[in-house]
Amino acid sequence: MMNKTIINALKLLDKMVGPLLLRLPILRYKSSNSLKSILIIRPGGIGDAALLLPLIKGLKKNLLDAKIDILCEPRNMGVFTGAYYIDKILSYWSLKDVTRLMQKGYDLIIDTEQSHLLSTFFATSIIKASKRVGFSSNKNRKHYDINLPYYHEEYEVHSFNRLFSHAIPGWREELIGEPPYIYVSDNQRKKVEEIISSIKRPIACIFAGASIPLRRWFPKRWAKVSEGLWDMGFYPVLLGSRQEERINERICYYSKSPVINLTGMLNLAEIAELFRRSRLLVSTDSGILHIGVIEGISTVSLFGPGIADKWGPKGNGHIVIRKDLSCSPCTRFGHTPFCQKNALCMRLIGIDDVMSAIENIIN
Repeated sequence: MMNKTIINALKLLDKMVGPLLLRLPILRYKSSNSLKSILIIRPGGIGDAALLLPLIKGLKKNLLDAKIDILCEPRNMGVFTGAYYIDKILSYWSLKDVTRLMQKGYDLIIDTEQSHLLSTFFATSIIKASKRVGFSSNKNRKHYDINLPYYHEEYEVHSFNRLFSHAIPGWREELIGEPPYIYVSDNQRKKVEEIISSIKRPIACIFAGASIPLRRWFPKRWAKVSEGLWDMGFYPVLLGSRQEERINERICYYSKSPVINLTGMLNLAEIAELFRRSRLLVSTDSGILHIGVIEGISTVSLFGPGIADKWGPKGNGHIVIRKDLSCSPCTRFGHTPFCQKNALCMRLIGIDDVMSAIENIIN
């Protein structure tokens, strides 16, 4: 996982240098009405990347001859690595990849970044393209051939779908690809089978982490949820990377019933395989939540500062818990301001709220 300090430094660099970079000339590729080469730009975290996969799979299915590349970051590259329908995965951080992009041209660039300017710089002044489509979410992001407004209250999948519908002739929501979206190797499948082989109950996964501290809930409350899941006949399984090591240890300490701690033991493809073998995911507003959504597992999610309309899972089998305060949600374009109420929107979510949602899901 990319260090938080580095991420903040990149955001500051984007704010300070981005407007200057966008004064550079816009590069053009040969004029073409064909779609033989497409570059999709997706910086950011795991969640955005996961929600983009169904659209990319549908795009590949309907444009079999097109070469579809992804330009992403190290922190979300793991999501795309398991997507067998993507031709090349390129990184902002790789000088080799950037050099390759400067030498190449695309018939179409779809920039899915919502606000930051460096992706616009890459899309217009580093990479040649015949056509560019992106969000015009601020005055500096007006360099595309098609500029679309970005709505905070619109489900992110629908926002991405609007980009595709303006970029791809004849594109419609019905063309979104069917699961599975993440490739799982035989070795990865076998590893998950061995880990859960002794579990004789339906599995309920818990992800208690969050990249933003204000989105986290309390270990003692998670422990009570874990106990409640056990009493309902589930076997609770804790997920996470090293960042969740501390909170998951505390959940295990407080829980009075059995719980399996898989912190740091599974990569994203293996987590996807575990979801395919599980009944339920209870999670914070996180990237892992969206991996669960595209894998088809039922979810109960806890939302506080984050925008539930934008990020909350939709449809049957998903329940979003949130407390509608005058100050919540407060996150905009990935930035959550300092909270003078000490994350009251998360503190007001009670154990009974979560257990009631779980009961509604399983019934």
